[in-house]
Amino acid sequence: MGSPAQTIHGLREPARPAEKVGMVGRVEEDRLGRIDQALAGLYQELPPVSCTSCGKCCASPHITFVETLHLFTWLFESCSTDDLESWFNAEMVEQSFAFNFKCRFEDPANRLCRVHPSRGFICRVFGYPVLDRMGIDNMDNCREPDRPVLPDVRRSRMTGWLDRLAELNRIVSNEFNRPPYCVTGLNIETWLDIAVTDYGRQPFRTYHETLRRLPFDRLRLKFQDRTDLSTRLAKIDILGEARRAGNETQAQTMAGHLLSSEPRTGTFYRYEAGRHIDSIRR
Repeated sequence: MGSPAQTIHGLREPARPAEKVGMVGRVEEDRLGRIDQALAGLYQELPPVSCTSCGKCCASPHITFVETLHLFTWLFESCSTDDLESWFNAEMVEQSFAFNFKCRFEDPANRLCRVHPSRGFICRVFGYPVLDRMGIDNMDNCREPDRPVLPDVRRSRMTGWLDRLAELNRIVSNEFNRPPYCVTGLNIETWLDIAVTDYGRQPFRTYHETLRRLPFDRLRLKFQDRTDLSTRLAKIDILGEARRAGNETQAQTMAGHLLSSEPRTGTFYRYEAGRHIDSIRR
């Protein structure tokens, strides 16, 4: 097997034109399967954290798109329909800190992770001291006094992992994948909303159509979106229109409003507003 960089580059190679329309789906499934294998290989490189199941980190965990696909695929392959319906339809519980939800995959009876084998990157590295040294905003690491020694890695190694994860995501879409993605990404609740709802705009349509390859239709879902993603997208559109019209004052005001509002979607809300502000300042 080649190096991680060579492997990812190989996944980027365009597929040969299929002679039959029916082959297109199989070609895409094969490509997504190879991306998933590369992600699993990345996960295996991460030193494990001795988790005490305190549950403090299980709040609106952020994951990337390929991790979402990996997680949901594992769920459909490993869990019963009854369990999936119970977990997906569960009423969400807000954390004590603003607009963060308890992860729906944490078992409230014992605070254990129901999806531990397929948990995301940030769930695997939470507690690494290097995150403090990297100055990642909104990141609280495990600091319990009785914790065992946590795995420490060099900053360059962590950066390399994040870069590879972002690159795997860019094969599918070039949005929301700038490292550190755990600050600029989407939380699990938003990904579930995207799987259930077709927002009719990119990149969300690509994400939605890919996730709907999984058998969501077999579930009796009563999922209620609490992320308010549609409202945030509308506000971001208003900001963009003000920019295009040259109304920098209105754009700055709207961006400031967005940045001061706590996001239920994860930091995507903040990320988009910040991107517009950077454009205005250039």
